[in-house]
Amino acid sequence: MGGLNILKEKNFCFACLNVGHSIRKCRIFLKCVVCGGKHVPLMCEAVEFRKHESKKIKERETANYVNMSNISLGPKVFLQTLKVKMISDKKEVSVRIIVYSGSQRSYILKGLVEEMGHMPIRKKL
Repeated sequence: MGGLNILKEKNFCFACLNVGHSIRKCRIFLKCVVCGGKHVPLMCEAVEFRKHESKKIKERETANYVNMSNISLGPKVFLQTLKVKMISDKKEVSVRIIVYSGSQRSYILKGLVEEMGHMPIRKKL
C-alpha cells in the first residue's frame, strides 16, 4: 500500500485521476464497483486486500498439499483380510486369511496344515 500513500501525499485525486486536489474536493461523482467508495476501481484498496488474501489462501493450499504428500510413505500397509473357519474331519479352527486379488495362488502355513491333520501336497520355496 506504499504507492497509494505516496499518491495521497502528492494530492492525487482517486476519483478523476488528476493531481492538485484530493478526492474530497473533487467535483466528479463516481462510485467504485468493488466497494462502493468514491474512487475508480483501479485505486480500490479492497482489490489489493483481496489479491493479498487470495495469495495467502493459495500459499496455504500449496502448503497443505505439500504436507499431505508424504502420508502414504509411512510404514503401515493395510491388506484386506477375512476371518474364516477352517474345517477338517477332526478339527475346526478359526483363521484369518489375506485376500489378494492379484495373486494366482493360495498359500497356507505348514504348521496349520499339520494342526488340521493333513500332509502338504507340494512345497514351493
